[in-house]
Amino acid sequence: MSKKYSIEFAVEASTEFKAINRLKDLGVSHADEAKLSDLDRQAGLFMINVLMLESEMTDEVYHKISKAKDVFILSDELSAARGEKILQLTLVIERQLKKLLVCIIPEIEKVLIDIISNHQKHGIKSTPTGIIEWCQKIHDFSFGELPGVLEEDISRLARERLNTGDAMLLLIAESKDFDNLKLRATNLFETRTVWNSICSILESPVQYEHISGALNKVIDARNKAAHQNIITKKILDQTRKNQKHIMSRIGTIKSTYRENLKVNMEQLSNSMKAIMDSVATIDPTIFTEYQKQISQIFQPLTEAVARLKLNIASPEFKKNVTYNSEIQSQLSKATAESLRNMKSLQVYNDITRELAKNNFTRYLQNSLSEIGKIQPDIQRLLDTKGTRGGDEVAEKDEEQKQ
Repeated sequence: MSKKYSIEFAVEASTEFKAINRLKDLGVSHADEAKLSDLDRQAGLFMINVLMLESEMTDEVYHKISKAKDVFILSDELSAARGEKILQLTLVIERQLKKLLVCIIPEIEKVLIDIISNHQKHGIKSTPTGIIEWCQKIHDFSFGELPGVLEEDISRLARERLNTGDAMLLLIAESKDFDNLKLRATNLFETRTVWNSICSILESPVQYEHISGALNKVIDARNKAAHQNIITKKILDQTRKNQKHIMSRIGTIKSTYRENLKVNMEQLSNSMKAIMDSVATIDPTIFTEYQKQISQIFQPLTEAVARLKLNIASPEFKKNVTYNSEIQSQLSKATAESLRNMKSLQVYNDITRELAKNNFTRYLQNSLSEIGKIQPDIQRLLDTKGTRGGDEVAEKDEEQKQ
C-alpha cells in the first residue's frame, strides 16, 4: 500500500466549505475528506490537514499553491521526506570539499587565516597552532560559505600580506637565492585560486566552472530542505543529478601514498612466490620434519597459551598481557623454554641448513622484511577504510532506494 503524507494548509476564507473547495480547486483532491479533528481556525485562517499520496501531490499542484495568495502550506511530510534525502546527498559533497581543503593546508596555510576571516561567519578568535586546529576551522565553514572559499585568490591575499615588512623579510628568508626570490615574487602576481590548488591534487583535474553551477544549485536545494520549504520531485531529481555530476569530478584524490603501498605489496607478492617456488624444490620429508620440530620447539609456549585460555586473535589479548603480571610471568617462562629448545635441538639446526640450500630461509627473511615495511601502512589504510565504510554503505543504500 502506498504511503500517505500529512500536509496541513492555512486557507483564508469566510467558511470551512469555501476553504475546502479552494483547496480542491488547486488540486488537493482529498480536501473534502478531512475529519473534524483535521480542522481548526486560528488568526482568521482555516487550518486543514489532508492525507495525500505522493502521486497526487504533483509538482503542478505545488506550483499552483505557491502562486496562490490565499493558501499557504504550514507543514508537509512529503517535502520533509524529500528534504532529508537532499540533506544526505549534499552532506557527501560538503564533506568531500572540506577534505580537499584539508589536503591543501600546507599550500594555503599562510593565508588561511585571511580566508577564514573573509568568509567564515564566526571568524577566528586566535590563530591555530597546529594542523589539527586548522582542520577544525575548515570544518566550521558552512556549506554555503564554501564557494566563496574555493574562488578566493590566494596570490592576492599573499600580496596584501607583503605590505607588512615582516612578510617581505619572511619571503626573502625563505628564498634560496635571488633568482628564486624573483620567481616567488613573480608568482604572487599570477592569479591562483583555492580551487587551482585543489585541482592540482584531483585524480582528474577539472575547471571550477564545470562544477560551480551545479554546486550553487545543490546549496540552494540544501537551504530549502534545511528550512522546511517546499521540495518538489523536480528539485530532488535535479539535486541527485547535480550531486552525481560534482562527485564524479571531485571524488578521487591523487595519492602517492597508495601508489607506494601498491609497489610494496607487489614486492611482497614476489617474495611470497619465491618462497612457494623454493618449497616446491624441497624434499617433502624434510619440510614435514621442519614443521614437526617447530611444533616441538614452541610446545611450552603453546601449552601456556592454552592453559591461560588466551585468545591471541582477540583485541583483549594485548591488554591482558600488558596489565596482568601473572600472565606476563608465565608467558615469559614459556618463551624462554622455547628458545632453549631451539638452541638445544641439533635436528632443527640440521633441517634449517638443508632448507637454506634451497634458498627457503633467504626468501622467508625477504618476505618478513617486506611485511615489516608495509605493516604500518596497511594498518593505516585499514583504519581509513573503516571510517569511510559507513559513508559508502549509506551512499549505496541511497542509490538502491532510488
